[in-house]
Amino acid sequence: MTEPTELVQTADANQARAAEPQASVWVSANAGTGKTAVLVKRILRLLLTGAAPESILCLTYTKTAAAEMQNRLLKTLSGWALMPDGKLQAELGQLLKEPFHEEDMQTARRLFARVLEARGGLKIHTIHGFCERLLQRFPLEATVTPNFTVLDETSATRARNEAFDTVAMKAVAAPNSPLGHALSKVVGLTSENQFREVVGEILAKRAELARIVHRHAERAPTAHWLGLETQALKTFFGIEDSDEDALVAAQCSVLTDEQ
Repeated sequence: MTEPTELVQTADANQARAAEPQASVWVSANAGTGKTAVLVKRILRLLLTGAAPESILCLTYTKTAAAEMQNRLLKTLSGWALMPDGKLQAELGQLLKEPFHEEDMQTARRLFARVLEARGGLKIHTIHGFCERLLQRFPLEATVTPNFTVLDETSATRARNEAFDTVAMKAVAAPNSPLGHALSKVVGLTSENQFREVVGEILAKRAELARIVHRHAERAPTAHWLGLETQALKTFFGIEDSDEDALVAAQCSVLTDEQ
């Protein structure tokens, strides 16, 4: 049976290996087990080896994680700048796991100022944030509109609701049109809120749904007679055979989207 002390020693050794800046590593662990701490140590060791702060790029999934990483780094570096020699020696020894020189201590004390003075500061971003900055810097190469802004969730919901209301008004104004027929069918099967949810789900997967509809449309009318399009939609959206209401709502909202 493995003793707890051995487990801790093994974990410490693995974290030290993962923090080695010359190594290419993949860290996988449960939440709260120290992944962020390992990444921070890796960045600190890169800085101690002379890497320019502006040359280091850190990407994470959430803004919270990015902020936490940056705060930890700045807190450590600011502490090193004023830390007594004995305590700094102990921290560097724990971090580097190898002998270091007096000049390493001087380098550590200057890192806080170097990071603050670095052009653009520490580059710790979310993946989305980094991609946004990249597109804003090279809009022509990426064929996007210069000076674009990213639509936040609140604005996206508002725009989607406005579009929904506009399409619904068109359907009411022309009840004999395909759009009007689609709306009249779904009105009797679901509430307005449920219909909005179905449309939102389809809009989130519109590319996949378009491929399914296009593929089976090429086989019409045989595919329609055999119910292939219906079955494909059921499979794609995970709709049970008995859930006719949800299926009709999904199919009707396709017409709404195309119009």
